[in-house]
Amino acid sequence: MLSLRFNVIDQPWLRTAIKRWLKHRLATGTKWNTAHANLESMRRFSEFLASDEQVARSMGDLDRNLLVDYLGWCARLPVASETRSKAVGGVRLFCDDYRLNGWSPRLPATASISRGEAPSVSERLPRPVDERVMRQIEDEENLARLPLSVVTIVVIGIRCGLRIGDVLSLPFDPMRRDSTGQHTLVYRNHKLDREVALPVVHEDVVDVIERQQDAVRERFPEGCRWLFPRLTGNPDGKRRVPYPTLRWQLNEWLETCGIVDASGAPAHVTFHQFRHTFGTRLIESGASEHLVQRLMDHRNARTTRGYAELSDQTKRKEFFKYTRFNNRGDSVLLNPETPTGDAEWMKEQLNRAQVTLPNGYCTLPLTQPCEMRNACIDCDSYFVTTVEFLSTHRKQRDETADLIEKAEAEGNRRLVEKNTPLLKRLDTIVETLESDV
Repeated sequence: MLSLRFNVIDQPWLRTAIKRWLKHRLATGTKWNTAHANLESMRRFSEFLASDEQVARSMGDLDRNLLVDYLGWCARLPVASETRSKAVGGVRLFCDDYRLNGWSPRLPATASISRGEAPSVSERLPRPVDERVMRQIEDEENLARLPLSVVTIVVIGIRCGLRIGDVLSLPFDPMRRDSTGQHTLVYRNHKLDREVALPVVHEDVVDVIERQQDAVRERFPEGCRWLFPRLTGNPDGKRRVPYPTLRWQLNEWLETCGIVDASGAPAHVTFHQFRHTFGTRLIESGASEHLVQRLMDHRNARTTRGYAELSDQTKRKEFFKYTRFNNRGDSVLLNPETPTGDAEWMKEQLNRAQVTLPNGYCTLPLTQPCEMRNACIDCDSYFVTTVEFLSTHRKQRDETADLIEKAEAEGNRRLVEKNTPLLKRLDTIVETLESDV
């Protein structure tokens, strides 16, 4: 049973006013989670009023001067900017609703906070799980150590990007078939209060859901509403598994499996980070921002743009991290801290978008014609490469060496002469890159 605990409000008169306010909001469609957030905002306000400097005994004391003092008090709170913004926004909404509905004639007309006075909230980039950690999480042996229900939740989070609340609210049979016979996952986006159909492109999602359904059928032969029913105290299957239990299981599993981050320290991962990982992987794979917005069911494109910005920052770091070499084995130094660092990266993005090479990058400006006819490895002016292409160079070197050996056996001197300089360049490139690993 959902409930709001008003005993966190110290002032009896304010407690009564907040009860009336939240009762009205719930009756007019406000979600329970939002009501809880509103109550938390008013708890902050109650804490402010309980300080020694403030005297407020009724709604009539909530004047503009007091609210300005509250703004200053919130600005000093040692919390995130988003928390401060919510603390101010809740009180602003409380005063506006009371004035709009005429619930308290004693409330001063000046008791208001403008939207612009709320603390600004800096846009936060997504926090995907590091891929080195993801490889440990997605390891089949590690996943096998989780209970089936938790494995299913983790796989859905990673492969489909659902919010954890939406996963836990999945009905027993969330799968549908589209017109081509492919599986579709149908769920309710509780944040936006709408039903969403998501294409399922990973067969392991279908597999774990079907196994979870079998387990639920065995436990509840007469049927169960939920795909993830609560494990204890749930004889009729009417209760869903609670998130705190799931969070504890995830943390214990990470510790048991010895999953560590890049520094070797125990990895800290939340279920919501699986959603961020899903979006980041989509962007990295070349999916358009519009498609990612649709797949993640974001309200607006600004949220999705954060994934593209994060991807750009990551690629920029990789761009400057790798030592780049030309075909003579000379290093091409780049410094991201110079005034032209951003320009270097933007030029690199333009080149990669227009010129795709299997073994490196072309740094020729796009407005200039290429005289090498794409024989890039012979280009002394613009061709550069990095260790990420080492395997490609090794393969080409081996194939060229085999070609020369075969040509020599057949007495084809022309083919030997033509490919010997190429083999020398490839030897130089491979030796240089191997020394940089």
